[in-house]
Amino acid sequence: MQQWVRWFLLFVSFLGLGACAKPAVWTKPGYTEEAWRADRYTCERDMRMSAGSFGGGVIADVRAQQFFERCLQAKGYYRVQ
Repeated sequence: MQQWVRWFLLFVSFLGLGACAKPAVWTKPGYTEEAWRADRYTCERDMRMSAGSFGGGVIADVRAQQFFERCLQAKGYYRVQ
């Protein structure tokens, strides 16, 4: 099987799994909506400013998402389903 076919099948599999997952909600004790928006903006900005260090392609997207999640966790947030 050709390499691109394997990557395509892997990509389609991830899309299928992602479509079934419930979106995660971030929370932390005593947070306000204003604080959440400010913290989320800061983490997104930092992630985008660091984008060049994540590499390229799908791996870069995964690393960027991990960076964003670690940033929120450092601010005291945690994910709930």
